Amino acid sequence: MLDSSYTLPIAASVAMHLLLLVVVTWGWEASAIDKQVQVPRYVEARLVQLKPKAQPVAKKPQANKVDLVAKRRAQEQKRQLAEKRRREEQARKAAALEKAKKEKERKERQEREKQAELERQRQLEEQRLEQQRQQAQQRQLAMEAAMASELEQEQSLLLEEQYEVQAQSYVALIAARIEDNWNPPPSARRGMKCKLTLQLVPTGRVVNVSVSESSGNSAFDRSAVQAVKKVEQFPEVQQIPAPLFEQQFRTITLLFNPRDLRL
Repeated sequence: MLDSSYTLPIAASVAMHLLLLVVVTWGWEASAIDKQVQVPRYVEARLVQLKPKAQPVAKKPQANKVDLVAKRRAQEQKRQLAEKRRREEQARKAAALEKAKKEKERKERQEREKQAELERQRQLEEQRLEQQRQQAQQRQLAMEAAMASELEQEQSLLLEEQYEVQAQSYVALIAARIEDNWNPPPSARRGMKCKLTLQLVPTGRVVNVSVSESSGNSAFDRSAVQAVKKVEQFPEVQQIPAPLFEQQFRTITLLFNPRDLRL
């Protein structure tokens, strides 16, 4: 049902059209009457109520509604796109930060490994130098020990030579003292000799004497032993160096071979 506000204008419009139609018809017929016999005609006018056409005005709110939905959809799409770009930017920044962090950790790890390798090389170098130093020190000590040993041997040989010379001189003195105190038995003959073993103390006193190798003549052997006992003490022994005394004169074996025996 149409609104009453549209009814009056529609009716007025229809009336005006009808009036215009009457005027035109009337004018045409009047011109014809002038030529012919004019016959008056009557036109019956009726008011026709027309059904108003559907107005498109009602569609305008629907279009506005569609535009608003499209606008909201576009705004939502724009917001989603902005949100997507924001998330992508955040993800890109996070990825860049993570990459930078990993790169930093990698460089720090490489630096630590480099420092550790340098420290290991330094320790190895120190160990090598210490080993070389110890080897050089050992060689030096070995060389010094060898030189000391050689020197000691030389000194020992020299000392032994000196001791041998001294020992021979002291043995000659002891033998001469024994021979000076010897009384030859009647059976003694030239060429007789025996070996006597004497045990002495550092003062030169004889603590024991014995025949270690007989001459074959018991009287000659006893006379030699008696000559040693008659001496009792050899003062010359006190001058003998202690090492030489301990080495050769603590117990001494000498050959008793008198030179002034008759035939």
